[in-house]
Amino acid sequence: MKSPKSIMIIIASIGVIGPIAIPSIADVETTTVKTTTRIEGQPIQLKSNVSYILVDPLTGDIRNDFDPTQQIISVQSVPSGSVIVEQSTGKPIATFNSAGKAIDILTAPSFDPLSSSIDARRSELNHLINDALANRTITEAQAKDLRASLDLVGKRQADDTSRGKVLIYSEAIYLASQLNDIDDRFVSLTHSSALPPLIGARFIIKDNEVIMSR
Repeated sequence: MKSPKSIMIIIASIGVIGPIAIPSIADVETTTVKTTTRIEGQPIQLKSNVSYILVDPLTGDIRNDFDPTQQIISVQSVPSGSVIVEQSTGKPIATFNSAGKAIDILTAPSFDPLSSSIDARRSELNHLINDALANRTITEAQAKDLRASLDLVGKRQADDTSRGKVLIYSEAIYLASQLNDIDDRFVSLTHSSALPPLIGARFIIKDNEVIMSR
């Protein structure tokens, strides 16, 4: 790196006359532009020889059969977050992006109100467990067991969203199903009223995977 003295000599040698204005740090204006990338998920090619149904995950209601050759739908014509389910296995396969194209549920981002309701339900269940323990409706051991299940949901959600990652739709359905199960266990112990399910009761966990029962 040349010294200031060397720079002055070079400037003089090329015939630059007069003072050179060098802006101070205070005179320099820096503009930072933030860009937001919308995650839409990966397109999926549905099998033409497989039967699919279209399901509203929040209610579990079956809307109708879904034609796998249909390239695009009107997103206004179906409930938000509608899921394409493989009829023979009950496995959720796909959902739709903002353009109405089928995308893989393993890469699609979750949607509200499902995403925000997961955090709220964990907090609500924890509060109910504490109250039931204080009122001696459940034992310390029962409360510990319920809290351990809640902690597992929280840990899995934290892992899913660590380092700025977006909660994937398939994971949101899994977490919501787990929270539904925890509430069912709480109700069986306390004989209290069940909370509204986060997703339709048709969605259950079997062999550590979410499927839709018929």
